[in-house]
Amino acid sequence: VIIEKAKSTSSTVFFAKQTESYATDLLGDFQKENLATAKMALQVLPEFDLGEKHIHEGFREVVKNTGLQGRWQVIADSPTVIADVAHNKAGIGAVMNQLKSVTYDHLYIVFGMVEDKDFKQIQQYLPKDANYYFCSPKVVRAKAVDQLFAEANRFGYNGKPYASVSDALNAAKTMASPSDIILICGSLFVVAEVI
Repeated sequence: VIIEKAKSTSSTVFFAKQTESYATDLLGDFQKENLATAKMALQVLPEFDLGEKHIHEGFREVVKNTGLQGRWQVIADSPTVIADVAHNKAGIGAVMNQLKSVTYDHLYIVFGMVEDKDFKQIQQYLPKDANYYFCSPKVVRAKAVDQLFAEANRFGYNGKPYASVSDALNAAKTMASPSDIILICGSLFVVAEVI
């Protein structure tokens, strides 16, 4: 799709390569790809003339300098509570892959979506052995929690619907022990209500 669009607009496509590693305050292994893309953009956009030293300094303090939140953000310990704005196949897949590198006893997922997202498209990336706390964020575009719960139920996910994001998170905290993980994801709006 990208190549075709570039051809139709006579645009050049640049492919980012993950050839070097940068220290960063962004958490999550998937950030390596994002940093490679940002580095490529800095190299090809003529308005940016930054030396390697400045690129390293900038990448090291992205969160500090921009206030970026909600990307594998640990918001509590014991149990560990992680918020990530993952809301599509690629994002959910990356977050679930990142979970494989973490040790925990049980996984609790606080999950909500917006109306234009299809649970069927992402469900293959969500673990069936987690306990789900389904919710709707407080936005007009939110998928109704009863609809989300029914969709998830059809695919065999265990969980319950909750009236709000905070109710879902509080219920998960009540059940989780210190060695467990609570993951909050599915929508930018869900994460925004907890950070």
